[in-house]
Amino acid sequence: MDPAKKRIEYWAGPVAKAAHESHAGVKMAWGPLGTAKTTWLCWRIFFKARRAAAAGYSLRAILVRDSYRNLADSTLQTFLKWFPESNGAPGLGRKVQSMPVDFKLFVGGRFHDVLFRHGQTEQDASMFLSTEYDFIGLEEIAPAYLPGEQKVSPGISEGVFDMALGRLTREKARAEAIGPELSMTCNSPPLTHWASKRIIDKPAEYLADLNWAHWMFPISDNAVNLRADYYSGLEKAWAGKRSLIARFLKGERLAIFIGVPRFNLDQLDDLKKLAVRPKFQGLLTSTDENLLRVKPEEKAGGYVKMWAPPDLGKRYMIGADVAEGVEGGDYSAAYVLDSVDGSIVASWHGHIEPALFSEELTKLGNLYNRAMIGVENNPGGHGNLVLHKLSRDLGYPHIYTHQPADIRNPQQNRLGMRTDQRTKPMMVDGVGEYLSSLGSKGEHGSINDEDLISELMTFGIMENGKTEAQEGCYDDRVIAFAIALLVHQRSGLQRIFPSLGNK
Repeated sequence: MDPAKKRIEYWAGPVAKAAHESHAGVKMAWGPLGTAKTTWLCWRIFFKARRAAAAGYSLRAILVRDSYRNLADSTLQTFLKWFPESNGAPGLGRKVQSMPVDFKLFVGGRFHDVLFRHGQTEQDASMFLSTEYDFIGLEEIAPAYLPGEQKVSPGISEGVFDMALGRLTREKARAEAIGPELSMTCNSPPLTHWASKRIIDKPAEYLADLNWAHWMFPISDNAVNLRADYYSGLEKAWAGKRSLIARFLKGERLAIFIGVPRFNLDQLDDLKKLAVRPKFQGLLTSTDENLLRVKPEEKAGGYVKMWAPPDLGKRYMIGADVAEGVEGGDYSAAYVLDSVDGSIVASWHGHIEPALFSEELTKLGNLYNRAMIGVENNPGGHGNLVLHKLSRDLGYPHIYTHQPADIRNPQQNRLGMRTDQRTKPMMVDGVGEYLSSLGSKGEHGSINDEDLISELMTFGIMENGKTEAQEGCYDDRVIAFAIALLVHQRSGLQRIFPSLGNK
């Protein structure tokens, strides 16, 4: 059939229709694979062009994708499927430039400019977002891949989103006639992605004040247009890959590491289901009522959690990570481990000044039979102040002193534990070994603290080779737990860590 005579029919699903009918100036469509989000984005341009033409304007629109290959092979092809090149037929158009692609869309008796560009960062976008547009579309803003899987799409940075907001039409008459719009699509973004934090997780009133809106496109919205076995086939092919299925087929937003995770996410997910609520949460206060001079007082949201009370016949170890104590910054954290099986019996987590944290560690250590306390002591770090207070001012008797294992290059023993390029991999490996000892599904033990498991799930290997939390996440609990395990390991518990004797 001659493309010029072809009738274009687009039947939007209920959610897509609601997104089309919304008057929001910023729109975001997100959800599983195959839910026609790109089709929705392409038709947003058509409807805007129709409105512009009715007001006597030619629309200026741009569609942005992260990479040229994704732009050419996916976004552009979807657009051309709906609006194939022709010689001026209604709803169709023609290319006027191939690389980068400029397209003339014919709607309402006039041509409208639709540009197709690619870029991930503000520097990339500065080459094409230097002028104003009536419509800006950002396609696949969140990375469309999971740890251990092939990168399908690296996503678009938050800076490009902010830049696009400032490049929507400002001219009053034109803006009132067309209604400038920034629309975006992506698969369900991770909880830590900027789209989650800036849009999805914001209260409805906040979004309404900004005239922003978002919609989760469910698989039911476009299922009628897909082959019957599309989703079932993918679920079978991805059997055992829980994160893939959860995000790309069920539309879940996950707290996962976007890159290479250091620990097994499926195992951590199973361990999370086994986590238990602490028997106590509150504060530790000083008292003269008992020999330990410490009294637990329950309080909702307190810094201290206890899964097991101290046993006078047991030994305990504590690992601590110290932060500056500023609200909004990193947290100080500590874990108390049972010397018998290495299980977590208590934790401390919150914002507090280092000097005060040393007092909290003293109370925690005294409560658990004057436990051995290990503290990070990196040069210039806040841990050194804590160690000084513990040893000199508070006279705490059991402070871990790390003894370097390399006898060929003897070093002076120092209070605490320095984390550097040599010791940090050892500490992280210790966490991995501990997880392995629990079994793939936690059949040999579990981790009590659900919050620690969440941090382990966002702890991975960065592009620079460092192991740390992904951007927007924290690893204070991970480091504190790793230090606690190291103190635990160096206390002669090789039966739990068989390879310890080889280190």
